[in-house]
Amino acid sequence: MRSRFERTLLLLALPVTLLTTRPALAADPPLAFQIQGRALTQAGVPATDGVYAATVSFYALPTDALPQSQIAGMALSITDGLFSLNIAPPSPTPFLQGTPRWVGIKLADEPELPRVAIGEVPYAARARVAAGLECSGCVTTDQLSPSVAAAFQAALTLHPVAISGSYLDLGDKPTLLKGDTGPAGPQGEPGVTGDPGPQGGQGAKGDKGDKGDKGDKGDTGAQGVQGPPGTPAANDTYTKWGVATCGAGDELLYAGYAFGTWYSHGGGSPKPVCMKEGDPGAAYNGANHGSYLVALGTYYYGNDAVHQPAGVTDRRSIPCAKCATQKTCYQVDGSATCAAGWSTLYAGELVGGYYNYGGNLDSFCYELNNGAPQTQHANLNQVFAASTGDPSYMIGNVAGYRHVKCAVCCK
Repeated sequence: MRSRFERTLLLLALPVTLLTTRPALAADPPLAFQIQGRALTQAGVPATDGVYAATVSFYALPTDALPQSQIAGMALSITDGLFSLNIAPPSPTPFLQGTPRWVGIKLADEPELPRVAIGEVPYAARARVAAGLECSGCVTTDQLSPSVAAAFQAALTLHPVAISGSYLDLGDKPTLLKGDTGPAGPQGEPGVTGDPGPQGGQGAKGDKGDKGDKGDKGDTGAQGVQGPPGTPAANDTYTKWGVATCGAGDELLYAGYAFGTWYSHGGGSPKPVCMKEGDPGAAYNGANHGSYLVALGTYYYGNDAVHQPAGVTDRRSIPCAKCATQKTCYQVDGSATCAAGWSTLYAGELVGGYYNYGGNLDSFCYELNNGAPQTQHANLNQVFAASTGDPSYMIGNVAGYRHVKCAVCCK
């Protein structure tokens, strides 16, 4: 896995031991040093502010697979990409042998950042060596002239930066120029929906209204004369896609197959046509097309369930029927359930043209039919299952990445 941190600048601060006139130490002082650096993302901008779990490992060589010692579970605070760690190795022995050592830092579950060599500053190295020397016939400072000894006295106070090694403790810090703003990062994933809040308390019950006086019932009027018979409801027509039959009680005007514009053409009618079988008209020169219509079929590519309507495979043609009815009908999209009091003429799924094709085929409600004949040409498979898109573009309770149900309802 590639780290989200592109690079990290590490600055190592080692302790400084000053030479004084006190006797040689019996043992080395505790080994501790400070690591400072800056964590940048792959885009070159500072890592997000926060506290990260850090693991610090010490190696004899920069290419060693296993560390000599390791400190895990350290809390590393990052602000504007900058961080600082005070390190006390588990065992100081490997660092007191005068050989190079390497340090590696691993942030959270990211891969380890590039290793950095650890070296000694001159005075710290000298103090470590001098602490183990034995003096024979040494001259102490009280045996020297005060004017001579004064030159060797250690300063009693040091600037804070000598203790912390931090850039923030420098005096007369230089003015740093702000770099160019980095590119915007990728859009984050949608946040988790919060839990519903508690239900509010029930309000006080209102006063009951006064009951009005009941009026006197009027006398029943005389029965009127029967009117003339009403006129029948106006006839209507509809097209049924997928199966070449009409609904119960409706008249089949003709049966046929769905035709439409060639899938890569930018012109032509976007609406599917229910073409009756037989002789459609006079012949013409095949090299000169006008509005070019071909038989429509379901998309086929390895019988994948993403682009095809449910249960429909192998480039099936789309039968159709033109029907006459005295009912009133409507089409519901996104559901196969009709409104109360309405009956289902047929249900299925929405289909239409591929979003990136030149032929912009309108969507229509297709009654799923895997028993229809196959189309004769693979390129006629230009009808795809309609589906909702990326969830971030949805609204209400409409789910993303779903096939779309439909139904035609009548009463």
